[in-house]
Amino acid sequence: MRQVSAKGQRIGPFRLVRLLSEGGMGAVYLAERADDEYTQQVAIKLMRTGLGQDPAMLRRFRTERQILADLNHPYIARLLDGGSTPEGWPYLVMEFIDGSPIDQYCAAHQLSIDDRLQLFLKVCAAVEYAHLNHVIHRDLKPANILVSKNGTPKLLDFGIAKLWEPESAESGTPAHRTGRFMTPAYASPEMLENDVPDPRDDVYALACVAWKLITGKLPFKAKDPSAARNVAQLACPRELSRREFRALCHALQFEREKRTPSARQFLLEFSGAGSKVSWPVAAGIVVSMTALIAAAAFFALHPVPQKTPASSVAPAVATAPLPTAPLEPAPGQVFRDCPTCPLMKVLAAGDFQQGTPAGADALAFEMPQHKVTITHAFAAGVYDVTVGEYSEFVAATGVGANNCATYDGTWRVNPTVTWRNAIESQTSSHPVSCVSWHDAKDYAAWLSHNTHQVYRLPSASEWEYAARAGSAAQVPWTTPAEACAYANVADQTAAQHYHGWTVLPCADEFVQSAPVGSFKANAFGLYDMLGNVFQWTEDCWTDNYQGAPTDGSAQSAGDCTQHELRGGSWFTQPDFVRNSYRNRFDGNYRSSSIGFRLIREMPQ
Repeated sequence: MRQVSAKGQRIGPFRLVRLLSEGGMGAVYLAERADDEYTQQVAIKLMRTGLGQDPAMLRRFRTERQILADLNHPYIARLLDGGSTPEGWPYLVMEFIDGSPIDQYCAAHQLSIDDRLQLFLKVCAAVEYAHLNHVIHRDLKPANILVSKNGTPKLLDFGIAKLWEPESAESGTPAHRTGRFMTPAYASPEMLENDVPDPRDDVYALACVAWKLITGKLPFKAKDPSAARNVAQLACPRELSRREFRALCHALQFEREKRTPSARQFLLEFSGAGSKVSWPVAAGIVVSMTALIAAAAFFALHPVPQKTPASSVAPAVATAPLPTAPLEPAPGQVFRDCPTCPLMKVLAAGDFQQGTPAGADALAFEMPQHKVTITHAFAAGVYDVTVGEYSEFVAATGVGANNCATYDGTWRVNPTVTWRNAIESQTSSHPVSCVSWHDAKDYAAWLSHNTHQVYRLPSASEWEYAARAGSAAQVPWTTPAEACAYANVADQTAAQHYHGWTVLPCADEFVQSAPVGSFKANAFGLYDMLGNVFQWTEDCWTDNYQGAPTDGSAQSAGDCTQHELRGGSWFTQPDFVRNSYRNRFDGNYRSSSIGFRLIREMPQ
């Protein structure tokens, strides 16, 4: 059999356009939809010629398909479809990332060290998520990390990944090995020897990637990649601090047992746990803590026969265990209560001035400004609840709802639009929209039941406290031209589609909602508090703050058929995308500009 490769060849509803790359498993082509249903570009991966006759390789290819189907993360390329050609050749249809390898992107954009680290931290978050789902990548390198034009990194090529099965439940023996698909310059010594894969192999590769991003070079320059790699012979580059150098050397140890046991631990050591670091680095540290706490929750809910304690990050790192995770995360930490639960961050108690002081910009329903004291820590969603997270709830409960208001120049209620198809080209990483206040409450109740924790909508005070993030300013940007770095707002991109809009003098490349986390986080490490989609709160609507609660609780008086919305959206007039702006709709209303995020109560 020949491999399908000719330009113009049809694969399902797609037509091949050009070859993008070739690797150990097969070739990847740019393709476009050819059935006239809608316009779409994708990447199609086909089995390499000759491998298709090997039953083991066919099983491996199908395993890759299932791996990708099970991974749902904003920094991992998505699987869209899969199947076999008429000749019997298996293929994958994947998200096409129009971008550059992360090292080339950093060089071309002359990114600062802090900006490079921000990209790297997102990659680490994706790796931790994969490890949590028992997947080891095994070929982490810059070429497998593409950064899109809007600066979003995407981890590619799980063709060499392996489902993480450290031991057989029946025999207690190590899982079988598979073929050598790796890049020697980034591969750990164990990978070069075709040893059983381990999360610490990915940690080793991450350290190589970090070294390359910061210094422009690889840590080991020996021509023979299998030669002993002695960290004692490494000199600290001028671009690295002594702390960063020590952390990299720990992750690059020749023997696994001496190597940093997890990506989380690597980031803590690299950034200096407990030291005063800039907020971008601090945000990355707490994101990196997710793996330990979430993994503990995962194994508690899904026991796996193993010899090591369930509190370990993984059975494979039993020789270098991490300290046991606390029962409850502390302020500043990030966690998930289950593998598909929303990512949460614990915020410390505090006080702030809610509303807008009297003046020219103040609206009546934002006054009077008043002090609110929140005496309890609580966890806030790092992102809005996503389409992928909400789909878990719908799949489990069968709940469904139509009749959503969408915008095409005019707002209209469309009986065929739901949260599944709220906007064009929606992905699982987009914020869920077309959900009512009651829908959001139902999701929170379901999540609470499943996790045995209390999830709920935030009060308007809790929301504004999280949005302000310790600042008295109305927005995190200083000039209107900077807004598009921080929020998905009505901008020049939208003005090209909707003429006559009042827009900001910048372009964020999104007409309607954007995938969560596409813009800078606020000082608390929370994304999309402003713009993108409005967020429901618990509060009943009142026309002003007279008699409003001052303890952070929700307003239970007033018109409880309507509930408060905060944050503005992609549609909102720019002046109203600010921390104090309030809006409201009926609790049954659904719109493609409205979503929600949750808070989780913390034991006092």
